[in-house]
Amino acid sequence: MDYKEIIDKLVKELSYRVGVPNIHNKEHQSIMSEILSEWGEYDIKETIFNHLNEKQTSMDFDKEETFTAKNKESGETAVFKSKESRDNAIKAGTHEPIDKKDDEEPKKKDPSKVSAKDFADRPDVVKKKKKMTKKVLLYQHQLKENHLVNRKKEEMKTIKRLMKL
Repeated sequence: MDYKEIIDKLVKELSYRVGVPNIHNKEHQSIMSEILSEWGEYDIKETIFNHLNEKQTSMDFDKEETFTAKNKESGETAVFKSKESRDNAIKAGTHEPIDKKDDEEPKKKDPSKVSAKDFADRPDVVKKKKKMTKKVLLYQHQLKENHLVNRKKEEMKTIKRLMKL
């Protein structure tokens, strides 16, 4: 069996067990590992998880902290890798600090203005939310049943093929 077939089969089995699979979710990764071990696909398991670990490591590097200042000549925002280098550019006079809106006092709510949140507790709104929740749950249940029916059909086809051999 080639990688593509195994990955397709793995995604189907994972979606059966967890619903919508997310390969970056540690719990889903654990279940994927369990599935591949059940199938005896240890080499493929190692390959997949090496690839996932590389991706996660590179994603962590993208989350490095950056510091910004405004270029005085162009007016564009410049990004610095360290606070020290940004501060040096500001001291040199080539850049200026960016005003932070966080320093301003938070605006107080105008009592004369109303929003949807003000009506969230009304009985008719609460009833509508419950009705929508029931519809969503029913839809999810139908999707799961359709998935199970499709899976059973696939299993029956496989059994029929095996019986013909």
